[in-house]
Amino acid sequence: MAEADVDKLISLIFSVSRRIRERLKDMDEPHRFSVEQLESLRYIREQGRPLMKDVAAYLGITPPSATALIDILVEGGYVERGVDEDDRRAVRLTVTLAGEEALEVGFKEIMERMRRVLRDLDEADRESLLAMLTKLSDIYQ
Repeated sequence: MAEADVDKLISLIFSVSRRIRERLKDMDEPHRFSVEQLESLRYIREQGRPLMKDVAAYLGITPPSATALIDILVEGGYVERGVDEDDRRAVRLTVTLAGEEALEVGFKEIMERMRRVLRDLDEADRESLLAMLTKLSDIYQ
């Protein structure tokens, strides 16, 4: 594959990823979570009491931006801040029961939206996309 084709492929990957996030965001109603908020909830749940800096690094945003994002989740009762037992200056994050429920509902909605989009592809294209994304996922693991 020519270098220009590789560059175009990289650009398309980022472009499609951005468009998916934008499309999901456009479809959100005011009471729903943004993709970033849901992804934050999911990350916090999976990591089990991460630090704010961990959330920022995972999302690829600055710590102040992560704090603003998490503040909204804390105010809504979806995330709690707690003191680290080993370092009282460090703040650990946990997902509340309300956060768990919101995460489940939010991801179900996103999955259904994505299903509708992917159903528009014919079967051969879906199989090809699945194979390619599987290969990329395997490479990055």
